Amino acid sequence: MGDNNQTVSMDLPGRSSQTYVIATAFLSLLAIVGFTLYGLPFFYDFFMKEFGWSRTVVTSGNALGKILVAPLFGFLAGWIIDRYGPRRMLMAGALMTGSALIGLSLMNSLGMFYMFYVFIALGYVFGGPLPCQVLISRWFTKNRGKAMGIAYLGIGTGGALVPLIAAGLEKNVGWHLALMSLGFLVIVIALPLSFFLKDSPLKQNVEERTESVVPIKDILKNRNFYLLAFGSMCSIGAVGGINQHLKLYLRDLSFTQAQAAQIMSLVLFMRDWAGR
Repeated sequence: MGDNNQTVSMDLPGRSSQTYVIATAFLSLLAIVGFTLYGLPFFYDFFMKEFGWSRTVVTSGNALGKILVAPLFGFLAGWIIDRYGPRRMLMAGALMTGSALIGLSLMNSLGMFYMFYVFIALGYVFGGPLPCQVLISRWFTKNRGKAMGIAYLGIGTGGALVPLIAAGLEKNVGWHLALMSLGFLVIVIALPLSFFLKDSPLKQNVEERTESVVPIKDILKNRNFYLLAFGSMCSIGAVGGINQHLKLYLRDLSFTQAQAAQIMSLVLFMRDWAGR
């Protein structure tokens, strides 16, 4: 009887701890995905004007970074999370992403542009959706989908806020300091909660001994895995592709910086909040 009571108590992490986990994931996604990936396109026309780069060049950094990082670090990131937990990954992702934005604000060559975009891609892999999903799955059995949905609202929230923040900063301090400020904001928002995070509740030790583990080879043989991967690729590609070119398109139509920021904000707001 005593063992059963002990098992029950270990299987029920505190509600306050679960709230902390959701808040950590929400803010990490807000900063690393919302602020960074959806905020950088706001600065593309400034890159073009100052450095004389073409539209193809300024929109290629994001694609190149992901092409280089995904095959090399995708599986590695999963292995690191399983071995060391999501806490260190989230911290590393916040530092890499924020530092990359600061670096982009100071860059003066195309080589530096691509190098910092590689670090942004690394920050996304190490501190974005993957570790947040693992973190929530470790802390939640019931209401796991609801917790994941709340956390993912951080992407839309960050994406809706960042164009307005960037436009206000650019108007007052110029695009260099505006982009640098966003880099510091990413670190300030995403790092502190991750630092005090616990990777998993005590229940995880019990579950690891009792749950059966599905071999990776069985997953790779399941066609549903590839359907999910393809669907995810199309969904993220559609939203990301539009966002990459939206600011430049609006500027071609003679929208002001403030007007373009408002449209970008509205699109990201509709993407996550209205869709849910």
